[in-house]
Amino acid sequence: MFAIIGSHDTRLPVKPPRPPMTPSRVGPSAGEEREHEHEHEQEQEEEEEEEHFGPLEYDLSALIRNRGHWLYFTVPEKPVCGHDIVLCFNRKNSTVLRDSPGIKMMYGFNGWELERGKCSLSPTDTWRDEFNEWWSCTVPAPKDAYEINFAFHDDDERFDNNGGQDYVMSLASKMTRDIWESSAPERARERQRKIRAKAEQSRKNAEAKRNTDGDEIDRKEATDIVEKLKYSRKSFQDGCEKAFRTSDDRLMLSTQPHGRVKAGSRVLFVYKSDNTPLKGSKGIKVHWGYNGWENPTWVEMTPSAESEGGGIWHVELEIPLEAVAINMVMCNEHEHYDNNGGGNYNVLVSIPSSTQDDDNGAEEKYWMDLAVRIQARIKADRLDREVKEQQRLQRRQERKSKAREYAREVARRKLSHRLYTQPADLEAGSTVEVFYNTENTPLHGRNDSIYIQYGFNRWSHEETSDSSPVKKMEPSNEASGTWVKAAIDVPADAYMVDFVFSSSMGDDGVYDNNHGLDYHLNVLHGPSSPPLYVCHIAVEMAPIAKVGGLGDVVTALSRAVQEYGHHAEIILPRYDFLLASPLLQHTEFVTEINWGGCKNYVTTCTIEGVQVFFIEPTNGMFKVGSVYSDPTSDSMKFDFFSKCALEFLLQSGRQPDILHCHDWSSAAVAPSYWHDYHHYGLWKPKVVFTIHNMDFGVAKIGEAAMHSQKLTTVSPSYSFEIGEHPAIHPHVEKFSGIINGIDTDIWDPMGDAFIPMHYGPETMEQGKAAAREALSDKLGLRKDRECPLVGVVSRLTTQKGIHLIKHSAYRTLDRGGQFVLLGSAPDPAIQADFNALAMEVGGDMAAFCYTYDEPLSHQIYAACDIVLVPSMFEPCGLTQMISM
Repeated sequence: MFAIIGSHDTRLPVKPPRPPMTPSRVGPSAGEEREHEHEHEQEQEEEEEEEHFGPLEYDLSALIRNRGHWLYFTVPEKPVCGHDIVLCFNRKNSTVLRDSPGIKMMYGFNGWELERGKCSLSPTDTWRDEFNEWWSCTVPAPKDAYEINFAFHDDDERFDNNGGQDYVMSLASKMTRDIWESSAPERARERQRKIRAKAEQSRKNAEAKRNTDGDEIDRKEATDIVEKLKYSRKSFQDGCEKAFRTSDDRLMLSTQPHGRVKAGSRVLFVYKSDNTPLKGSKGIKVHWGYNGWENPTWVEMTPSAESEGGGIWHVELEIPLEAVAINMVMCNEHEHYDNNGGGNYNVLVSIPSSTQDDDNGAEEKYWMDLAVRIQARIKADRLDREVKEQQRLQRRQERKSKAREYAREVARRKLSHRLYTQPADLEAGSTVEVFYNTENTPLHGRNDSIYIQYGFNRWSHEETSDSSPVKKMEPSNEASGTWVKAAIDVPADAYMVDFVFSSSMGDDGVYDNNHGLDYHLNVLHGPSSPPLYVCHIAVEMAPIAKVGGLGDVVTALSRAVQEYGHHAEIILPRYDFLLASPLLQHTEFVTEINWGGCKNYVTTCTIEGVQVFFIEPTNGMFKVGSVYSDPTSDSMKFDFFSKCALEFLLQSGRQPDILHCHDWSSAAVAPSYWHDYHHYGLWKPKVVFTIHNMDFGVAKIGEAAMHSQKLTTVSPSYSFEIGEHPAIHPHVEKFSGIINGIDTDIWDPMGDAFIPMHYGPETMEQGKAAAREALSDKLGLRKDRECPLVGVVSRLTTQKGIHLIKHSAYRTLDRGGQFVLLGSAPDPAIQADFNALAMEVGGDMAAFCYTYDEPLSHQIYAACDIVLVPSMFEPCGLTQMISM
């Protein structure tokens, strides 16, 4: 007998999908004998179930009769854990999928925690009419399942998911929701163990592959070096000598042992300056390289104690393995050179004499042996680099861990005058005492009637989601007499404790809900919180479309959120100038949406580890060469982009937890979401709006402030400066300043991909010198001056102190320094003024680059001795952080 379950039945909404957890065994597990008895009982039960529930036999045509208004049903009526479930779906009754050529289903069990999977539905051979077109699939139900969760979709990622709540059916099972939830900590620990084991195995596999690939790369590099040497040996050795004498046979340069320079050995070079142009020098350096001045460097020579007049100098050099000729010149303290009359001192590196006997292949054996030795050296250098990189990453991770711990401690101290707990670190499955100070709160003077209403997991925990417990707090022993306390039992599957305080148990009292945000404390020793899905909608993003700090923040914040285990995405306009970016070479087409009177193509690419979606309308709005142009057209095109981004989220079935919009340019996201999308399918997101600069688009900022649930700006000090502004003040209760930060991985000179040499504290001088030389070559600056290099990387707007920038350029050049500027002005008049400045003072001592060039900005920061930030006001100060 089968009954039908239709789409009109009441269903419980389920939690958003979470990563699957491994279920724990339910039942006794102590003692081997009892365990065997338990297993035997299970086997008997399974055999009985197999006898009772044999292969499913049913007449589908009979089952669907008179059910044309149904969306789906299952066979059997009550699905049974451990057995197959046949699910039948009526495509005609799906408003989303009724015209889709193919139907698929995503499914999972127990709130999507158990054995998630996908399957394709097949059309059945039953009759079809305007009400009936049935498709079906078979899904195996795990033995520990108490419910099945599922949603239907097609190849275009259009979903029929019960209005975003997913479909859910209960199963006949000994497992219950309560039993399943009670075992959550064990499953979480098992899941974390498996994740760590998988990560460790992946690391080992990657390391093994890297070593295998590295060995092959090392071998090829060594072979290429040797083949080049064999081919070029004669040209390198032309004009080489074992010793050098003057025309009257006086020795100038020789080696010890005499005339014997071997690759891979240390050789003492003796230089007699009395027989050269450097006679009488007080100090001599040797500039040397090998094989036609490869890898040139210099070394101080030492005067010989045997030389009374100081005319004999010596230096010991290690001859590289691949050297067949050593190239040398000498210079003294006055930079006077001895280059052997223009021919340099080219010293012959001899191959062992046995290699001259070609009959027995000795020379070829020498080259083969040399390739092996060079490969060993290359591998040792590679492994050394890898060890240093691992150490750098470990130090970075330690710094970040300390920073997180420090941030937690700071947050705790900020609340400690009003709220603290014992113990300070909350643990799942334990009891915690909450201490609350009514002083300077809305509940001041009501100590005799303070109630705490609490819940868990951002009020979503099964035990407290419908009705949160309320408990009266009792006086504490604090001397002030304003503290009260209450004990709370933290469930074993809690990752956060939530609470508010009030003056009564009902809704008619006075509340302290932390300015509408409620109080939330993380449970440090317990299960991990489910990841959030954060979507940034912005018009800038570093390094591909950056004008100011907004672009840096969007990228850095997305990366930081992902490091905490959440998922971040960015939606950005597809400007025409992005076509030239090498970072977008792997862009892929996603979809096409018809909206706003035109087609809008959506593509995607991963930038700096973050998935970015690009919206390209066919109306030509973003066929531009820069992010900003004139205010009127910018306002129109960015409003269009903001709404189109929401349309993309809606049509693609995405449901972010947080929509984060930035500044006036994407401020239209906030009101458009609530007016046009929240009630029409895009129901889940909360809206956060961040103000980066109040100088532009005040009306748009005010509207976004009103329609956002959280309003932030880039630093606490800037929040005080703009908090009284008429656009902000009405919403000041949800307004806060959070200090911006930079992504130190992107700007770390020890790993910066845009600078010529990585450097740290020990190699800073060499690294900055290399960066300056590369910058001078790129911009045509003189390299023969020992002078400070002053740099400016900035938008050229009045806020940035443009009159001071111009003044600094003149004064730097007046005092003999060099000046570099990278930036551009959205105002044509200001840009024309700076163009004139470049024409006046630009040259080999000053360079002006009026463009967006992210690699060049990294080189300027690395090379400059002084970075100027002459702003009239600075909301946060990213330039200062980058410079330091």
